[in-house]
Amino acid sequence: MPRCLQARLRPRNADSMTAAAAPGSQGRILALDGLRGLAALSVVYWHYVPSIADAAPGSLLAYLAKAGGLAWSGVDLFFVLSGFFIGGILMRNRESPYLARVFYFRRACRILPLFLVAFAFYLLVAATWPAGASYERLVSSSIPEWTYLPFIQNWCMAAADDFGSPLLAVTWSLAVEEQFYLIAPLAFWLLPRRWLPWALLGLIAIVPTIRCSVGSMAGFALLPCRADALAIGCLLAWLVENGGLDWLRARPRLIAGTLGAVAIAALIYTKYAHGMRSVAFGLGRLHHSWLAVGYAMLVAAVLTWPESRLARACRWRPLVIAGTLSYGIYLFHGPVLHVGFEFLYDGVPRISHITDLWFPCLLGLATWLICHVLHVTVERPCIRIGQCASYARANPPSTDARHQTA
Repeated sequence: MPRCLQARLRPRNADSMTAAAAPGSQGRILALDGLRGLAALSVVYWHYVPSIADAAPGSLLAYLAKAGGLAWSGVDLFFVLSGFFIGGILMRNRESPYLARVFYFRRACRILPLFLVAFAFYLLVAATWPAGASYERLVSSSIPEWTYLPFIQNWCMAAADDFGSPLLAVTWSLAVEEQFYLIAPLAFWLLPRRWLPWALLGLIAIVPTIRCSVGSMAGFALLPCRADALAIGCLLAWLVENGGLDWLRARPRLIAGTLGAVAIAALIYTKYAHGMRSVAFGLGRLHHSWLAVGYAMLVAAVLTWPESRLARACRWRPLVIAGTLSYGIYLFHGPVLHVGFEFLYDGVPRISHITDLWFPCLLGLATWLICHVLHVTVERPCIRIGQCASYARANPPSTDARHQTA
């Protein structure tokens, strides 16, 4: 990065960076919790309405399904937020002698407990569900069960062109994140500070080419094909760490223009693209990149103008609560949906009329309740255990992981 630009971005006083702006800082940024809640609820909406709707053209249900045509991209927002939080943590603690030990311990305390609960639920269903077509739909899978434990199932999914059991299908993104966690600390430690933004920009530029050169499932589920969103989040964290919010604050048209362009692209994609595998006006295989840029600008806008209407909307309490429960919601909304439909209707999730929405809504409430119980009994206690490890022993153990962990 040119020194002149670094000088313009670097704050005159590093302490002047407010807690509300620094990723993973002491203060809790409720608006970012709200964005994480928005990401989780978007994915739930995608699976609970557009993915299962078989509605007559022109019906209200058809319009609701069409309106959620990009709701699946909540995963891209998750990736941007994860890159932002993890990138900020690694940049601030790269000199710590305990970096790897503390980082992986905290990640394990954050990710593994609920994942193991979800995996145990899958094994319970596999052991107790009556044999038959319903069992085959719920449990039978081309993905070996052992691959879920080392988080390499996404590579098997890409090879098989299949997400496997619907009870564990969403864990492809956990595998992407875990592989990112494995690589990121070493990369941040090895790269000189001045090279970091250039390395991130290079990664952002090359990933779409990789994605366009492989099959659709590989382009969707593999880290080398999804690393641009994570790198964009890391680059945003680098900007924040180097006083970039002041730079962005002086350029509101940059954020507004980017968000406007992404919104137009999203409208075109939603209108003309037929599912995630199609290509519409050149947007199809590049949609993850431009969506990630848009979501990064959304995060930047919330951080840059914390009293704006957008930031206040992101601090809406239901969204913040959803953000607190977002990991559990993401993991369990699929199993609840499929088990619920198989139990009541003995079939795959499908709705054909607006009145059929009562059952997905009921299952959504059940998911919320289950995730709240798991958060209180499993997730939150394990996160607190992770906080006992500190990057600097002189610091309180709750420096950055007691909130907004990715």
